[in-house]
Amino acid sequence: MNRWASAWIIVGAASLGCGRPARRFQTIDDAGAGGTLGDADALALAGSSSGEAGDSSNAGAGSPASEAEGIAGSQDECTGSKETKCQCVPDNVKACKGKACGPAVNNCGDSLQCPDTCTAPDTCGGAGVGPNACGCTSTDPCSGKACGSATNECNQVIACTNTCSGSTPVCSDNTCYECNTPADCPSAPCAVATCSANHKCGFTTVSSGTSCFAGTCSTSAVGICTRPQVAAGGFSIDATEVTRGQYAAFVQAKQAKVSEQPSACSSNTSYLPTSSWPPKVTEYDLPVAWVDWCDAYAYCAWSGKRLCGKIGGGANALQDYDNPALSQWMQACVGATTNAYPYGNGYVSSKCNGTTSQSASVSSYPQCVGGYTGIYDMSGNVWEWEDSCLANTGATDVCRVRGGSYYSNDAAGQFLRCGANSNNARSATDSTIGFRCCGA
Repeated sequence: MNRWASAWIIVGAASLGCGRPARRFQTIDDAGAGGTLGDADALALAGSSSGEAGDSSNAGAGSPASEAEGIAGSQDECTGSKETKCQCVPDNVKACKGKACGPAVNNCGDSLQCPDTCTAPDTCGGAGVGPNACGCTSTDPCSGKACGSATNECNQVIACTNTCSGSTPVCSDNTCYECNTPADCPSAPCAVATCSANHKCGFTTVSSGTSCFAGTCSTSAVGICTRPQVAAGGFSIDATEVTRGQYAAFVQAKQAKVSEQPSACSSNTSYLPTSSWPPKVTEYDLPVAWVDWCDAYAYCAWSGKRLCGKIGGGANALQDYDNPALSQWMQACVGATTNAYPYGNGYVSSKCNGTTSQSASVSSYPQCVGGYTGIYDMSGNVWEWEDSCLANTGATDVCRVRGGSYYSNDAAGQFLRCGANSNNARSATDSTIGFRCCGA
C-alpha cells in the first residue's frame, strides 16, 4: 500500500470515532509495516483493494469514507467539519424517567444525580425503599410512654402498649393515674387532702390549698373537679373560669357535632381551641383559652347553664356592661358594693394575677375574691366572654370580654377593674381570653 492509501485510512478511522471509545491504531506504510488492524482499518482496506489512492470527496457509494460517515450518523449528532470528532448528546431526562431521586447513568455512560422530588418527612432511599424512591425512616415514638398513642417522625399515629393496671389503671397523656370514680373519694364534696395527693378528685395541687374546695368527684375524666355555682344577687355564677379539664370533657362529648348553635355562629365549625390543645393532665386546672364567643356559648349551654349576660335572661346590651343592676358579670364582680375591684376599692397588684406572663390555676390567688364569697379570678387571669354583642349577624359581630388578664400589666390597675372591658370579634381567639358560665 502506498502512502496515500495510508493517509486515507487515518481519516476514515477518525470518522468512525463517533459514539465509540477512541481506538488507537497504527498507519500502514508502503512497505506494509504496521500494527494489528482495528475494525476501521479493515473497513478502509476492504474499500481500496485495488491499491489506488483516492480521497473521500471522490468516493462513491460503498466507499470507506461514506460507510464510516454512515456509521457515525447512526450513533450521534456530528457538528462541524468532517475532520471534527463527533460528540455524544446526553439525554438526562430519559435517564431519570421513573426515578424520584438518586443516581442514574445516561445514554453517554455518564453518572448523574436525578432531581430530588421527595417531600418531608420522606427522604431519598428512606426506610430502605431503594436508591431511586422516597421513603420515611422513623424511630419508636412510644419510648418512655406507659400507654396511649404517639406520633412518629413520619406523622403516623402509633398505639403504645398499655401498661396501666392495679392502682393506676387510668391512662392520660401517656401516663398511668389513679382511679377516677366516686368510690375513690372518701366523701363528697372532695376533701382538699385527697385532691392534693393525686388526680382522683380533681385539680393538681396548688400552694394556696384551695384546690378542689367544695367540689364533687368526677366520673368523666381524670383531673376534673366539678364545683357548684355560687349564688350572686338572684342568679348563680361559676366559682371560677372554665378550666381546660372541664372544656376537654365538653370537646370529647361533642366531638364534631356543632349544629346546635345560634344563627350568628353558623360559621363556627369546630369547638377545638385554636392553640395549646389538647392539655396535659397537669394543666387541667388552668383556665381554658383560645376559644371564641361561640365556643363559650356552646359550652355553657351543654353544661346546663348559659354564658353570663343580662340579669333575668337573654343578652346584655353592649352599653350596659358596667351596670350591676343589668349585667350578671358586673353584679357578681362588685356585689352589693360600688368597689372598683372585686376585693375592694383600691388596686393591689398582688391580689390577682394581672401582671405576669401566663395564666394561673383557677382560684390559686385566694385573695382575688369577687363580690360574693367563693367567686374567684374576676380580675385578671383571663378576659371572660360575656353575652353582650353589638349585632347578631355573624363572626365579625363586636362582643364584650370582661375583667382583664394576666397580661394586662397595668401599673394603675385600670384594665383590672370590674368595669374593665374590651371589644372583640365574635370569632376572635387569644391566649388571654376565656370565660365562665352563669345560671338563671
